[in-house]
Amino acid sequence: MRESRDPGGRLPYRLWYEETEIERICEREVAAAIPSVDLDRPALDIDWFVETRLNLVPEYVWLPSGVLGATEFTADGQVRLQIGSELSIRAERHQDSERLLRSTLAHEAAHVLLHRILFLKESKAIFGGSASRSELCRSIGYTDPSYRGEWWEWQANRGMAALLMPRRAVRLWLRVWERRNPRAKAQARNEEMASAFAVSAVAARRRLAQVRALETRA
Repeated sequence: MRESRDPGGRLPYRLWYEETEIERICEREVAAAIPSVDLDRPALDIDWFVETRLNLVPEYVWLPSGVLGATEFTADGQVRLQIGSELSIRAERHQDSERLLRSTLAHEAAHVLLHRILFLKESKAIFGGSASRSELCRSIGYTDPSYRGEWWEWQANRGMAALLMPRRAVRLWLRVWERRNPRAKAQARNEEMASAFAVSAVAARRRLAQVRALETRA
């Protein structure tokens, strides 16, 4: 990880992570919480992970229109992880919203894992004299090569994918699935992977592409 000044950006400092670094950080945290992979139920209990590994209890609150989640950092190192109440209510009724809720929790968790270090500086440039700074997240998604969002959100989205679909778990699951379904089409694979990891089919497809791209660089 490298740090540089970014006077014209969202934050006065910018962190640069290699993709492999994000993968290692997230995989290490998941492995510390869950040492072995259950291929019958590989979906991470993200609520449990946030509470037990990050020692944070998500707060379900009313957030500004269009905001799915927010992470509030304080100058003394404390963190508040907030999720929109509207999303939480929708998640009780619709599977797509439930999966978006999981993604939002993982996205905010990735902010904590990757970006908390910035706020431990207690920098006046970051806090501007305030006791805390809250970062609102409107767009939660799975990054693909065409994504051109802010570095802060790109990293959180990449971390989210690595938390919900750890590379090792994806490899193991895929190996077993291909052995059982040697003639199945890619769409069927994506749908079954989405169901196994409790994400969308698009997320499963993009994550597979990420994992395979990382393997070609190894």
